[in-house]
Amino acid sequence: MYATICDRLLFLILAELHNIELTSHETKFWRHQVDKPATYLSTVEAIYYCAREYHELTSATGQYGQQYDNLLFFFIYFYHKIRAVTAQRGRTLKAYSQRRARQTNKY
Repeated sequence: MYATICDRLLFLILAELHNIELTSHETKFWRHQVDKPATYLSTVEAIYYCAREYHELTSATGQYGQQYDNLLFFFIYFYHKIRAVTAQRGRTLKAYSQRRARQTNKY
């Protein structure tokens, strides 16, 4: 019962959070996301781009000096690792093949 109450409270708290959409960036995420546009970012990508854009808007110079690039260290590591393993097996990730097909169909 305690878990149910905690789950419900967490749901209510999360439901009150505001949503933002960063549509100027395309995801590089490797997991298939059904019926989502390429601008549907993974969590770490969204945090990175949000921090970066906020910095550019609020800094005195408006310049970005790579302060947040380390946020993507593990993302980039696994991005390359998964791509290499998939290529070794002669396969293509479903997320990439579907994204490529959507881009081809646009033109």
